Parts: sequence; structure tokens; C-alpha cells
Amino acid sequence: MGNISRIGIIANPNSGKDIRRLVGYGSVCDNIEKTEIIKRILIGLDAAGVDEILFMPDKYNFSSLAVEGLHKKDYYRLKDKIQNIEMSVLGTERDSIVASQILNGIGTDCIIVLGGDGTSRACAMGCKNTPLMPISTGTNNVFPYRLEGTLAGFIAGIYSTRNLNKDKVLSKSKHLELYINCKLTSIALVDLVIYDVPFIGTKALWEPEKIKYVAVTRADIGNLGMSSIVSNFKTITKTDKYGMYCYLNGEKNRFTVKSALAPGLLYDVPIKSYDYLNIGEKIKLEVESENKWVTIALDGEREFEINLDKDIIEIELKMGEVFVLDPVEILREAIKNSLLISKIGNEFINYD
Repeated sequence: MGNISRIGIIANPNSGKDIRRLVGYGSVCDNIEKTEIIKRILIGLDAAGVDEILFMPDKYNFSSLAVEGLHKKDYYRLKDKIQNIEMSVLGTERDSIVASQILNGIGTDCIIVLGGDGTSRACAMGCKNTPLMPISTGTNNVFPYRLEGTLAGFIAGIYSTRNLNKDKVLSKSKHLELYINCKLTSIALVDLVIYDVPFIGTKALWEPEKIKYVAVTRADIGNLGMSSIVSNFKTITKTDKYGMYCYLNGEKNRFTVKSALAPGLLYDVPIKSYDYLNIGEKIKLEVESENKWVTIALDGEREFEINLDKDIIEIELKMGEVFVLDPVEILREAIKNSLLISKIGNEFINYD
């Protein structure tokens, strides 16, 4: 890391608001609450001594609202550290991809991401070797941390301003690469689904009978969303060197698994077959459907409309191209090396 500590912040104003609040019981994380989270993140970053804080611009104007909403003493201390990066704003996923590319290009130490799995995926597509600190403000969140904003900012700031061992405080994330007609098209950080609906529409997934295929990078105990289909009969951690794929809703199924597909939505999901997917293994998807057109969903959101008669769909599991801050390990290293202890007068307090 350079002499200037620099943190990026990407906040998705659209996360935590989709149709699962109507068809299920998902809570709303509105932009007022996100602004409050950002305020706390700023306080944490400042306490750690971060020099520059760079925001992705957005149509809700999070950066200005957060700074202007600070108490006077915090406002005057922080206002000159904060600025928006220069980029056009479309209000789509592209904003997060472009912002993460820019933040990586200017040498940001890490990027704090506020959103769900989909927002983290977009940032992962552009951040290259800049690590992410993903904070949950979405619906079915597996990839982001459920971490209070003050701590999130402070921990990211410690990473930026202290000389920590990267091998100990960064974790490598698995991801799925999606190939359509032999062309690398996108990635998924947690799950990829073939959904038996011919159009993207509201993007969200909630009807179990329409899930034809799911592949996961991880299936941790307690997951919510599509990965719970796997996690409720097989546990796959984020460090395991394999994932899993399942075919669902066939004419003959082996068993059903009770899965929480969204807040308040639990179903018995029929499993036709399943198998492990190893790191570096590339497979072709063979999906049966009465419909010619289906959609591919990545990390819980429909992204592509596919013609099963013409399009060739392949996936490959990869490891180590997306880096994520490990909050526990960062604090552990900071405590171990007495980085959070200060002198009182001329005396150094040693608590050993």
C-alpha cells in the first residue's frame, strides 16, 4: 500500500427493495438507512486514520447526504477527505462495475461495498486485485458480511493504514464463470440458476417449481436463497476446493429438500440429481424444459434470456481471482501486534 491511505465506497441505492417484499416477507433497507450506515462507516474510517475516501456517484447522492448529515465536529474533520470519482451514472449494474474498475486503477487500498450478492458480483467483475469489504444491505445475502457500519469502516481503515500480513487478512473467493456459446459472459460469486421463465422481468427468483438447475460455489449452514437448496443437504464452505450443481424438478426426482428461497418463503424443492464441481472443471449444462426460452440468474438475479435449442451454456469453477477482507483476522492481527494501543504520555501500556 502507498503512503496515502485510500478507501473506495460503492453503495447500491437499488438493493434491498425488490419484489420479494411483496411475494414474501423481506425487510426493506431503504436509502435513508443506507445513508446512516455510510455515516457510521465514515466515522470508522476516520478513526483508523484514512486519508482519502472516494465514492461511486449515484442518483440518490449518498456521499453528500452522508457528509452533510454528520455532527458538526465530524463534518469539519471529514469533509475534505471525501469526494466522488468522475464517471457517468446510469442507475444500473454497470455503475458498480465501472466504479470498481476506476477505484482499482487509481490504487485504492480496498472497496467497501453496500448491497447484496448481486452488487458484490458487479464489483468483483471490475475490481481485479483490489480487495472488497462487502456489507449486507440486500435480500438473500451470502457473500456480504452482516457487519455494523462503524466496525466495517474501522476494520477497512485498519487494513488500509496498518502494515498487515495480506496472506493472513485476505481470503480468496471462489466464483463461477458463465460461458454462452463459448464466450465468457459473466460470473457468479455464490449461485447460478436456470429459471424456467422466458424473460428477465423483475429479476428476482421465488417460484421453486421453475428452478431447473442450480450451481453453487459455497453452501454454508444457514444460507438463505438459492444456495440453501444445496446447503440444506450438503455443506460446502468458502474454502473448499469444489462446489456443487443440481438438476431440479425433473420427471423423476430422488428427494426433496426444504429450502428458504427468500425471507418467509420455505419450500420442499425436488432434486433430480447432483454432483460436485471441482476447481478448474468446466461443464456443459443440459437442461430440459417445455419452453424453448429460459433465463439464467446470477447471485439471485435473472440476467440473461437463453434459447435452449440454439445456445450452448457452460460453467467453470474458479478460485482466487476475487479477494475479500477478513474482518476477524484483521482485528486479530491488529490486536496481536498492538496496533490499537497508544502511549499515554511517555509510557506505553502493555497488557500482557
